[in-house]
Amino acid sequence: MILPRAKIKASEGPISIGANTIVGEGVVIGGHVHGVFIGEHCSIGENATIMGVNYRFDRLDIPIREQGLTSKGPIRIGDRVHIGAGAVVLDAAQIESGATVAPRAVVSGRVRAPQASETERGASDDKPAPLKPESRVELGSAE
Repeated sequence: MILPRAKIKASEGPISIGANTIVGEGVVIGGHVHGVFIGEHCSIGENATIMGVNYRFDRLDIPIREQGLTSKGPIRIGDRVHIGAGAVVLDAAQIESGATVAPRAVVSGRVRAPQASETERGASDDKPAPLKPESRVELGSAE
């Protein structure tokens, strides 16, 4: 289901959205040469952005908008993924099935889904098991 005010643009590459996926209001999805592939039963929160392209910024003597576009690879979002409101998923990002992306997070690489042993707690343990570093999404990281 694609809610009102969502914008989906497949300029040169494919965009695939699986069955029973909800695209929230104000979401922007832009595919480029490599495309965007979203699995089934996903939830994409309001005002999230999924953008499969970047501006080039190799030269300082030319404005960024005049340097052209680049794309490193497709964006792949697995099944049963929740992307929080205002999150940004960048070019070539990979989000595994079952993963959750926090609201306003920026995803520029791979997000792994937590394993059962990381999310289940014993009856006597009142603290959740810590997530492995590769399970976290870094906010505002600059690369």
